[in-house]
Amino acid sequence: MQQGRVPRAGLAVGVLLMTFIYAAAATPKYRFKYMSYAEMVAELHRLASEYPDVMRLEDAVETYSLPEGGLCRSGRDAARPDKPCQVLVARIGLKPVERSRPQMLVLGSMHGDEQLGAMIAFYLVKVMLERYREDPWLGRLISSREIVVVPMPNPYGFDRMMRYEEVDGQLIDPNADFPYGPDSDPNPVGPGGRNGTEGSGCLRALTSRVVHELFMSHIFRVALVFHGKKEFIGYSWSSESFCVPRVRNQTADLASQSRSAVTQADAQSSEDDSDDEDQMTCVDGYRAPDANALSQVATFMSLFAGSFKGSTFRSGALNDPRIYHPSRGGMVDWAYSASFMPDQVLTCEPDQLHGYSRETTQVGNATNRCLTFVIETGHQVRPKEKDLGSSAGLYAARSKQGNGHVTRNIRLALMAADLMEPYVFFIANEEASSHRRSGGSNVDVVSALTRGGILSVKWSVGGALYVDQTYLVIDVVRSNFSFTTKVQSGGSMWAQNHGVDGYGERFAKTEGVFFSSRSANLRWAYSESISLYKYLPAVYRETGAMIRVRAVATVDQSWLEQPAPNSGDARGRRLASQSHMARSRTDPDWFATNAGYDVRGKVLYMSEPIRVRLPAFSLMVSWQAYIWELLIVGVLIFFGPPLAWLYKSFYTNAPSAMTVRSRLRRVFELTKPHRIRV
Repeated sequence: MQQGRVPRAGLAVGVLLMTFIYAAAATPKYRFKYMSYAEMVAELHRLASEYPDVMRLEDAVETYSLPEGGLCRSGRDAARPDKPCQVLVARIGLKPVERSRPQMLVLGSMHGDEQLGAMIAFYLVKVMLERYREDPWLGRLISSREIVVVPMPNPYGFDRMMRYEEVDGQLIDPNADFPYGPDSDPNPVGPGGRNGTEGSGCLRALTSRVVHELFMSHIFRVALVFHGKKEFIGYSWSSESFCVPRVRNQTADLASQSRSAVTQADAQSSEDDSDDEDQMTCVDGYRAPDANALSQVATFMSLFAGSFKGSTFRSGALNDPRIYHPSRGGMVDWAYSASFMPDQVLTCEPDQLHGYSRETTQVGNATNRCLTFVIETGHQVRPKEKDLGSSAGLYAARSKQGNGHVTRNIRLALMAADLMEPYVFFIANEEASSHRRSGGSNVDVVSALTRGGILSVKWSVGGALYVDQTYLVIDVVRSNFSFTTKVQSGGSMWAQNHGVDGYGERFAKTEGVFFSSRSANLRWAYSESISLYKYLPAVYRETGAMIRVRAVATVDQSWLEQPAPNSGDARGRRLASQSHMARSRTDPDWFATNAGYDVRGKVLYMSEPIRVRLPAFSLMVSWQAYIWELLIVGVLIFFGPPLAWLYKSFYTNAPSAMTVRSRLRRVFELTKPHRIRV
């Protein structure tokens, strides 16, 4: 080997090694682990300083001028709590945040002993920040949504691994400290009960006040609240006001009730821990006005989260005895319906933590119309650390690939963020993808989309579940001429069987969204192939034109109509959908505003346009491609078989190159003149 030359194999290995090192450095891979209060606070501050363009960190106690809620440990070596607890709020979204950008709330450990929720919320923030530059889907979410994450809404309980929050010497369940539900409480917690004398009512804990302030200063469309000890995705209704109650262990009048429901309610009641013991269970319950939206979103979140160790999330309303039991003062119903169910909202003026004024506890007409989901992460409040998963398993199905409790709940949260607002996008071919990677965009000219005057495009819909109508709108730039293609319907990109039989290698990154190579029965992508010359006026056939193409979709219209029976409020009235998330995509006249943010209704959603330069019509342009295709087919038909026979014969009978070389060497040696010695 000559000096100075690098072997090709060594060069290839070096390139692969450098690529692997770059990818590993770009997307860190690590196992998820439990963290203490002090460690999480330090990590959140580090992330905020490292990603200032997409993350803003604040202490809710300072932001909303709330009183300090107790002391927490400032470090791992701290012998006892020594500094005021911080309720850190991480706001994830590309700055600046527009007033109409969809907002989502994620709450970690409302109960301090259920620490898995805090880990899920924290690693959701960390994974999104570390991967959004390389993962186009995460990049889309960060640039078009604002995700407000509170990993430790109950820092006092989290630091002590204690379920409740201690307030003025009284233990309070922050999840049941909201002004919603029946106007009497047969089981008071602390002096005066939850709805007893004035000054002792709701919003006594710092945790519930922080959540209340967040709702008053935003306009959330989706909220996720993580809990433990069970495994399901629950939603409204959860209050006793919306169920047919039955006293636990009651034996009378069972004949008039559904025996199967009662049996399941008894089984569920036996599984409840002592902290959750209520005296009532539901035999049947009303459905919420947004029952269609709540049910469909919960079902699809369960599918995308997938299973872990053979277990998947059940889903259903919290007043369903097969899911849970009713509660008082729960956050779920308050966050979802306090703005449109004023008869269920309580007025209170707590005197704990230096008091909270009566006016402050009231809600507005737009603040509490949020689809809220309780995520019961598993039957263990603190699973083994090896079962949490890793950052490498974000789209993995098996635990060996990094799937785990934290990983699948991050997937669930990302899907909820995606569903806040619909969007339509084109699935570009490889040439168009290269065009984008080189700095272009959808609005640039993509001439590769036309071939002989034929336009062929493929598109899909995100941020929704079902597509009622979708079609193309094609118009000539700088003119009034336009036409539409045929109407199609089906599913969105989420109509695929994500998580049903695993992710693994079946996910391929396609223009910003992870798709499965196996589609479900419901279609997830749409295509159209149309001759532009056929539909354009004669003047454009002669001169050519610049064509603009947009995909249009109408989605999730079933969310406006509610199922029957048992739909309505506590008095059985039938209500239309009331949430911002449902009405913003089904009612063009919907408008709500709060604290500088707003939600506007829209029915038609359009993609970014594609611009296509169409040349002037000519026979050469129109038939050139087809003539060449006919010639190629003819050559293959007439000359293909003999060429294949010749190739096969040569390949099987011809000597190898080394054999030919050795034979030629022998011939040269034989023909070389020899010297004759005399």
